[in-house]
Amino acid sequence: MPASGSLRREVNGPSVSGRLFRMASDPLSPGAKFRLTLEMFETGVELMRQNLRRSHPLASPVELDRMLVNWLRTRPGAEHGDGVGRPRKPAA
Repeated sequence: MPASGSLRREVNGPSVSGRLFRMASDPLSPGAKFRLTLEMFETGVELMRQNLRRSHPLASPVELDRMLVNWLRTRPGAEHGDGVGRPRKPAA
């Protein structure tokens, strides 16, 4: 996996006068899209971890991890996943 800086270069494109840009004709490779997705997921998890730490300053690291796992499994607003449509019972 490339270093974070090289992924950012691939995502953002070359720098011109200190400003980053990407050409519309230069889409991301599937691998770069996947790496970017994982990076965004990891960032979201770390943001939630910080939020939990602020909300529960006396919680131990183990308790914070448990709260984080619970949040990942239940995510208010996405109890049935992120898919569109009505939830169905799984086929037996």
